[in-house]
Amino acid sequence: MIYWEDFDFNELPDIEAIKGNKQNYYLNSDFAVDIEVSSFYHEGQKRAYPYIMMVNMCGNIIYCRYLTELYEIFQRLKDRYKLSYRRRILMFIHNLSYEFQFFRDICNFTEVFARTRLKPMKCFDLNSCIEFHCSYTISGLKLSNLAKNLKSVKIEKLDGDEYDYKLIRHSETPLTEMEMKYCEHDVLILHYWIQEEISKNEGKITKIPLTQTGYIRRECRDYIFNNTNRGKYKYMIKKCTPSTDCFICLHKAFAGGDTHANYIHVRSEVKNVASFDFASSYPAVMVKCKYPREFKKVDVMSTGMFENMIEKKACVFKIAFDKIEAKRHHHTLSVSKCETYNRKTLVVDNGRVVKGECITTYMTDVDYKDFVKFYDFEGRQIIDFYYSEYEYLPTPFVEYILELFKNKTELKGLKGELEEALYMKSKQHINGLYGMCVTNIANENAVFTDKWEKYPELTIEEEYKHLTDVLEEYKNGYGSFLLYQWGVWVTAWARHFLRETIMKIEDNSDELDGFVYCDTDSIKMTDYEKHLKIINDYNAQNEIDMRKAMDYHGIVEDRFKAKTVKGEIKVLGNWEFEEESFATKFKTLGAKRYMYTTVATSQPEEYHLTVAGLNKKKALPYIIEHGGFRFFKKGMRIPPDYTGKSTHSYIDEYYDIDVIDYLGNVSNCQAYHYIHLEEQEYNLSIATQFEKFLKDTTISGEPIENRVKLFRTGAMSTGGHFA
Repeated sequence: MIYWEDFDFNELPDIEAIKGNKQNYYLNSDFAVDIEVSSFYHEGQKRAYPYIMMVNMCGNIIYCRYLTELYEIFQRLKDRYKLSYRRRILMFIHNLSYEFQFFRDICNFTEVFARTRLKPMKCFDLNSCIEFHCSYTISGLKLSNLAKNLKSVKIEKLDGDEYDYKLIRHSETPLTEMEMKYCEHDVLILHYWIQEEISKNEGKITKIPLTQTGYIRRECRDYIFNNTNRGKYKYMIKKCTPSTDCFICLHKAFAGGDTHANYIHVRSEVKNVASFDFASSYPAVMVKCKYPREFKKVDVMSTGMFENMIEKKACVFKIAFDKIEAKRHHHTLSVSKCETYNRKTLVVDNGRVVKGECITTYMTDVDYKDFVKFYDFEGRQIIDFYYSEYEYLPTPFVEYILELFKNKTELKGLKGELEEALYMKSKQHINGLYGMCVTNIANENAVFTDKWEKYPELTIEEEYKHLTDVLEEYKNGYGSFLLYQWGVWVTAWARHFLRETIMKIEDNSDELDGFVYCDTDSIKMTDYEKHLKIINDYNAQNEIDMRKAMDYHGIVEDRFKAKTVKGEIKVLGNWEFEEESFATKFKTLGAKRYMYTTVATSQPEEYHLTVAGLNKKKALPYIIEHGGFRFFKKGMRIPPDYTGKSTHSYIDEYYDIDVIDYLGNVSNCQAYHYIHLEEQEYNLSIATQFEKFLKDTTISGEPIENRVKLFRTGAMSTGGHFA
């Protein structure tokens, strides 16, 4: 790594400029930039200062110590390559939203593209004519994992613990050889990554998409258009793009996966908990299930008409209930999906409705059929109702999904550059199918001028017109190939099959307590041998459904199966027993909050942790040291050093101060825009509503072996059988 003043910019190679979009041309080579920053307090105020910047220029890595010097580097690049508004360098930054805030001091940003405030994915600097893209949004990987996935070279991100970010440094702080190597590696990883990205994009930097989903979207679209009559397909998309009112209803009905704990096990240590996972849940339902196409609105005139439509058609509607009450332990209706409810009568189980009055929500026919199995209700009114015929997804789309599943399964574990590359591509693409299908085409982008603007406050009429214009643009768009309603039904079908299994396990349990926890495509249960018939019956039916789909599409019957390196047959959509996740002890405190132990042959007990907002590698040793399961409870406090969680403070406030570094050196530091990072402690709390529900409905917190019989009220058990 060379100090920037010692580098001759005239030695940089001549580079071809290739056409991108909007008549812009880009140098077809790798450029990247990274910075290191110290966050500190000065007289009680949060401050941050960038003390070294590294720039990769076609494999030449230079560094500087001041932002003003980085500005000069950008200008040297502009002069060397005669950059202009139409002739640009494409420079990558890993986590652009971070550097963006600091670069506002030296750049004049325009063409900022961001889905949400403070999170730009690309931007253009009018001063240097450099366009910055975020490599993190493209790869979806933190820098250390990005290095591990490189195929062309073996390089690792150096250990951040050894570097010690907490030490205050400034531009005059001498950096050790190890620290300089650490800084160099960060931008060197990007150098190799960009080269690989260019290579897999027809040798053109302009073909690298903005997001990870962009890859699968492009490849899937091309596969479909190349294997069908494009004119007919585009006509179908145009015809079936929902109306504005229907889209609003669909958007409000959309929900994600089902992540929830059986309340009777919350706060308890449960022994011998088995875990089963769906084999690629979302891709599976995309293959075997049917989906809506063109929606029509109809007034529901009678109960008979409603039941008939629900039974035969794909439906989405707004529905109001006078009163609802759960009849099972698993509660499925999220409070967040209820447009109205009576706060005084509402009973909540960790964000899920147990009972309530004046409930208004949105559902698909799939959701409704599940709802009536889990809730009793009084008084029902259908307010808006749309229906469509059910059809399988287009054949080329299904073929593409099956090819990804086959490659992911058969190539996993194989050695060889081509095999590993194809496996990684298939894995990333099959995981990205869901994101591609549920992209909200009506999302508004955040606006940045010389600062982040608030979303303009539109009237209802203005919002409606904007949405109408967006939908009109989408259905006539050249590259549009998906329907929003498909994404809505993907998650609905996945929730259905998960909940169907949960319901059967509950019914097959002595006290309805066999089900312990679920998370989108996985389920945890006790006495799993007792429930194996339920799993096996489901898998048998899954194969029947898959064969029906194969027969419809004219696809070879067993394309939904694939063989692993070890010769095992994997079936798309089957429940699979996760032997390595069998928990000798399991404890949950609610959704995304659980801890368990496993014991491998001839190995000591091993702890595992999943808590949203906690870094398990840092937090788990601390939890074990302070009591393990006994410590894992309400009120658990994890000090900042052990959480792996940081608070980002975006600050637009000028300072001009003298800063003393950790070695005692003093330097004058100035900044207008910066981000202060601070490690944050973690305090585990339980919502008051949830805690009240636990207290009122079950003996919670007692070890299972101490329970002679679980106490239930009639409302909390099936038909009052265990009351």
